[in-house]
Amino acid sequence: LFQQYINFLAKFSEVSPLVLIMDDFHWADTSSSNLLFAAARQLLGKPITFIVAYRPDDAHSSRDGAGHPILHIRNELGRYSMFSEISVPRMTALDLDALLRSRYDNYVNNDEFEKWLAKVSGGNALFITQFLHTLEEDGIVSAKNGKFQNQYENVRVPKSAYAVVQERIRRLSEEAKELLRYASVEGDTFTAFVLSKITEVPTLKILQKLRIIEDTHRVVRSLGKQKYYAHESTAYQFVHVLLQRAMYESLEEEERELLHEAIFYVLKEEWDSASEAGVNVQSIAP
Repeated sequence: LFQQYINFLAKFSEVSPLVLIMDDFHWADTSSSNLLFAAARQLLGKPITFIVAYRPDDAHSSRDGAGHPILHIRNELGRYSMFSEISVPRMTALDLDALLRSRYDNYVNNDEFEKWLAKVSGGNALFITQFLHTLEEDGIVSAKNGKFQNQYENVRVPKSAYAVVQERIRRLSEEAKELLRYASVEGDTFTAFVLSKITEVPTLKILQKLRIIEDTHRVVRSLGKQKYYAHESTAYQFVHVLLQRAMYESLEEEERELLHEAIFYVLKEEWDSASEAGVNVQSIAP
């Protein structure tokens, strides 16, 4: 069956060059992935190009962390210089300014709004479009000039954006979910130091668990060792602020209160320690 497909494409390419576009390949099954690999190898030199679009995060976390076959195919084809990778960059606040000016007539620059939109969407162009639709429907952003006219905390998250986040969370083990729920209370950026304190798990063990979550599921990223409070600690960031929000909102109200209280006492200790050591404490206060 594979050979019939390949023969057909080879013959067709003699009539006209071919560009075959496959979108959302992170959902492709193993057989389709194998066909792509076989076709790419056998059709080398023919006027045929395959454009394969997929979400890297979903591909890496696919199959319970084993990864999607497209990753193996990409690596194999790379050995023979048979592919080029074009990454889609996240949109920055500057990109957003250009987008908003093209979307709304008479748009007036609003740095605070653009930075907030870039952060809450993770710079994801699809999420940004969905957020703007939601903001317009709720009367929070003017459909005429794009003026923001409400409070940021009143903004509801589009269901489509949350659905993508929930799918990522669904793949996590219960242990990983619980750890990230606790981490979410510190914020979209959190530290191994604070997480170790509030979970009463040794820092080394926390680092090990977070490394596995990062490598397997790509829902957090390490920012390396940094001085966030009075001590240096490895900092982590949720890859999307919606992941942090979803984790935080999945906690019971009493859990949140107790965790906020626990973090308060950790930071109070840091404040006292920094004061005694003559270290700048301004970063701890916020």
